[in-house]
Amino acid sequence: MTLNDFLNNLPETDKPVVSIFSGGLDSTIMTYALVKKYGADKVYTLTYDYKQKHRVEMICAGLTNEILKLNHKTIDISFLGEINKDFSNLADDSSIETPDGEKVIEEKQSTNYIANRNSILINIAVSYAETIGAGYVFYGAQSNDIAGFWDCTKEYVETLNNTFALNREHQIKVIAPFMGLWKTDEIKLGKELEVPFEHCWTCYNPVTIPDAGINHNSAVRPCGKCLSCVERIQAFKEVNMEDPAYANV
Repeated sequence: MTLNDFLNNLPETDKPVVSIFSGGLDSTIMTYALVKKYGADKVYTLTYDYKQKHRVEMICAGLTNEILKLNHKTIDISFLGEINKDFSNLADDSSIETPDGEKVIEEKQSTNYIANRNSILINIAVSYAETIGAGYVFYGAQSNDIAGFWDCTKEYVETLNNTFALNREHQIKVIAPFMGLWKTDEIKLGKELEVPFEHCWTCYNPVTIPDAGINHNSAVRPCGKCLSCVERIQAFKEVNMEDPAYANV
């Protein structure tokens, strides 16, 4: 899919749009695309602090928001990390080890999952969208992710939109523009959009190493072993591109 094809598939609107923007690879490429389609003044980004172990991604989100000059809010939902600390390895205070990516592939639901996270993030974003008169909320889910998370499926998005359609005053639709695409497709779009991939954090389990050579945070580098790293490394290899964020991994 070319960038023009992708942009033409996005809905037309003269209203603001909301991007759920973690600072990761998917949401960063998506946000660049939204700016290309609608203009920076129409794109409102939401970043969530849920006490995730990989909070460095919020630093990356901040960098991108500064570069693109977007309307940005960071929402504190730290309660989510609190209630997941004995359930998910992604919670900052969790004692659960981050599994290697190759092992996660064999599991139906890994500890990389934060319970009902996407529903919480999306509902907050829809609430925000209603207050600013936006018609669409975008999030970077992929139904083709190796882990196959239930809240990254076409059926999930359709169910959400059936619910939000009950709003009699303000119609808001959730769009997952990467649904059905592969990570390699995203990276190719990101290249066309000139996304600085070094500003996209992916790793679930950051490794603390001084002077790691990552310009947005010299104190950490990706682990290179978690599911998210494995998917990203493989995708960049498949498109024969160098990934600046993984130069020292």
